[in-house]
Amino acid sequence: MAFTHPDYTIVRELGRGGSATVFLAVHNRLNRRVALKVLHGALAADPRLGQRFLREARIVAKLSHPHIVPVHDVGEAPDGSYYMAMEYLGRGTLKARLPEITLGQALATLVQITDALGYAHEHGVVHRDVKPDNILFRTADEALLADFGIARTTASLTHMTMTGTLLGTPDYMSPEQVGGGEVDARSDLYSLGVVLYEVLTGHRPFVGDSVMSTGLAHITTLPPPLPSIVQGFQACLDRALAKRPEDRYQNAGDFRAALTGLERDPPLPLKTPLVELHSNQAPLRRPVTTLSGYQAPRSRRGLWPIPVAVAAAVIAFGGWWLGGDRRVRTGAEAVEAPVSAAPLPTKPSELDRTLAAADAAFRLDRWFGPEPDTAVNAFREALRLAPGHDTARTRLEAIFETTFARAEDAIAAGSFERAESYLAQLEDAWPDDGRIADLAGNLAQARERASQRVARADRERRVGALLARASAAASAGRWTTPEQDSALGYYRQVLDVDPDNVLAVAGLDAVTAALLNRAERAATAGDFDLAITHLDEARGIAPHHPRLPRASAVLEEARQAHAQRLDAAAAARKLAAEISRMTARVNAWLGDEAAALDDTYRQLRADLTALLERAPEDPALRSLQAATERHASALARAAQDGPSTEADDDVFRLPSF
Repeated sequence: MAFTHPDYTIVRELGRGGSATVFLAVHNRLNRRVALKVLHGALAADPRLGQRFLREARIVAKLSHPHIVPVHDVGEAPDGSYYMAMEYLGRGTLKARLPEITLGQALATLVQITDALGYAHEHGVVHRDVKPDNILFRTADEALLADFGIARTTASLTHMTMTGTLLGTPDYMSPEQVGGGEVDARSDLYSLGVVLYEVLTGHRPFVGDSVMSTGLAHITTLPPPLPSIVQGFQACLDRALAKRPEDRYQNAGDFRAALTGLERDPPLPLKTPLVELHSNQAPLRRPVTTLSGYQAPRSRRGLWPIPVAVAAAVIAFGGWWLGGDRRVRTGAEAVEAPVSAAPLPTKPSELDRTLAAADAAFRLDRWFGPEPDTAVNAFREALRLAPGHDTARTRLEAIFETTFARAEDAIAAGSFERAESYLAQLEDAWPDDGRIADLAGNLAQARERASQRVARADRERRVGALLARASAAASAGRWTTPEQDSALGYYRQVLDVDPDNVLAVAGLDAVTAALLNRAERAATAGDFDLAITHLDEARGIAPHHPRLPRASAVLEEARQAHAQRLDAAAAARKLAAEISRMTARVNAWLGDEAAALDDTYRQLRADLTALLERAPEDPALRSLQAATERHASALARAAQDGPSTEADDDVFRLPSF
């Protein structure tokens, strides 16, 4: 059944081993690519394998180092299988990249892995499966150590082994690991020594017909010597591959120091492609040489001895003899030579003296300078004495290539002053070599890129500080004032430095939105001047903001409503004044003893009717109308019946309004 998990989407299978499969997957919530290691379903049912799988996750989770693959997540899937999500490294393994990298890149990779091992060892973890397949690349020059599946802590008293199963890769195992003995940090360094051997030769030192024969070779057989082209690494390798742990490098720091020493003073140019090392000369295969007297350890207590057989070395001497035959004599001829014959001391030639001085300067790294006994000058003098001399020509080429490579490495490391020093040496010694001009151009470009990185970093730091101040100002409500300490001011400073900064653009949008909100609230409250001020500020920041039309409409509606309220109030005041005047006129007419149904009455009635048309529900007007009509009726009856009494007049008289 295929692995399924709600948090992950499987993209494709990356690799499959004996107990687990690694997939390229995507974490759905984080949208992040990961390498998902899944324990095979059938094996997940075995509690020992599940326990070991979880141990790997716990071990790696506590190791935080730039050159150790980090673990993001670990757990049990719904189908019961165990999984571990790690950083996805898509640049391949050291095994896959050996045909495409140079010696310098390979040494730099191994130095990074010694750093990773040193860190793991300091934290009590022994990897136990160091090999090229477990060295992965994040970038072309950044290597990480992976797969701590059979690692164990030095404090652990139990071995996570399985009956009948050999944990690890026999091609890279230390003798004590093959023999079942206790392993410590030095076992990992032995395995890394096997990796170094494979880097230099293209093959492993021990390749047997079976797992058992390969494992026994690690215990009983001396590794073949390195090919002559890489003989300069033999001393380092001999110590790394010593059979007895106490004869090896005792910690990763020692091994690292040896590797960095080889980087500083390489036996051959660092930019030599590994494929050239592997193809130029076939490896020297010595007959199988066993370490006589060795017996595999029967216990796991301490270190175990490996008696080493010493081989005798025979050196033949020959020379120039006085008189007669001047041939170099060896073997039987040398035995037959007269006892009294003695070699004739010869005076070194000028060429010999020059080469000796040049070689001494070469070995002391005293290559450049105006003095005649520096390596470059001395080897050139040798070429003048013996044009085409192989040693002088080869050494000069080695000096050039090594110095050139050192300059390139210094440029890559950002050590521009050191690179400038190497460049100056090359320019003085080889002023007409076109490659030096290219190197100078590369140095100038690297400096420019570094300067741009510094400027970019400074810009990012400044932008970060300004954004933080803008956020604080916004939280405090200082959107636009004071100018030098407002969100608006800080966001504009950010855009002056980084015109496309999305956070600053979003910040300006937030400032505009806040101003528009304030404008709408002020308009609703009737503070139109403040609303107009906020609208103008918002328009000045973002003249095409989508909310501007709405805010302007809110302001206009509020202003119209306010104007209508003002008009209504004025009309009400005017009506009230007219009603007051009408009340006075009615009261005056009602109280006039000479009042009659004449023109005064008719005008009063017409004016009252006109007011009632404007305010038909006004109670005061309705009362005035009723009183006027009653008094008019009384006047009409009085005109028919005769004069009325004073009491009758009082009935129709209205109270004063």
